Amino acid sequence: MRNQYIGPMKPETVEIPLAVLSSVETLDELQDWLTAQHPEIVAELREARRQDLAGEFKDWQPRHVPCPTEFK
Repeated sequence: MRNQYIGPMKPETVEIPLAVLSSVETLDELQDWLTAQHPEIVAELREARRQDLAGEFKDWQPRHVPCPTEFK
């Protein structure tokens, strides 16, 4: 998929037209649009919520990766 204004889109990016964003008044309306256009996204969100409610998510732990520099 290619957006004529910003170049190729990343596969994990969902393009929501400005007309849709300006016309929705609630998150439910946006979810309805996403469901109609991208049902796989809603399925992933529901699965993430199910895992969250079941306590299956691990706490996020930041990773600190050393960055090599010339000065060390």
